[in-house]
Amino acid sequence: MARVKRVIQSLKKGYEAMREDFLTPEEYKMGEEFENFVKSLFPEKYYVLVHQTHKYTENKERYIENSKEPDFKFRHKKSGHEFYIECKFRTGLYQDKFYWAKSEEQMKRYKTFQEGVRPAKVFIAMGLAGSPSDPERLFIVPLDDIKYPSLYPSFLKPYEVNPQRTLYYKSGKIY
Repeated sequence: MARVKRVIQSLKKGYEAMREDFLTPEEYKMGEEFENFVKSLFPEKYYVLVHQTHKYTENKERYIENSKEPDFKFRHKKSGHEFYIECKFRTGLYQDKFYWAKSEEQMKRYKTFQEGVRPAKVFIAMGLAGSPSDPERLFIVPLDDIKYPSLYPSFLKPYEVNPQRTLYYKSGKIY
């Protein structure tokens, strides 16, 4: 009897996973995949994961207000400094620019949020090309340095990091 219950529970979990996958729009799946990739670059050995925004399916049932915050809040174990990461993946440039925010209003919302959480900083992790779980290029840009919702590759170049290695935090910078 206990074995039958375990099989039924396993089937229910499988059904729920398939249902969640089916109900999640493709752009959200890509976003969540990129978020998981970025999170992996901040390993538990060096960082505490303080906050993570909720998945699409959780917000679809009842919107969770703090989902407007950046995707992650990390605490660097060695220094104790906290910082936020907002993740944006794009398959390519549009009109030769990386559109990381949908509008000036969205960009201002992030800036207003950052002002309220000082001294914590907000960084925008921008993945470009490849796949969300293996982007060809990765940029980690301090929100303080961003003035527009779309950015030229020449602006992004100094913020490029190797997407194949752990990211390090030191003196308010990620490299």
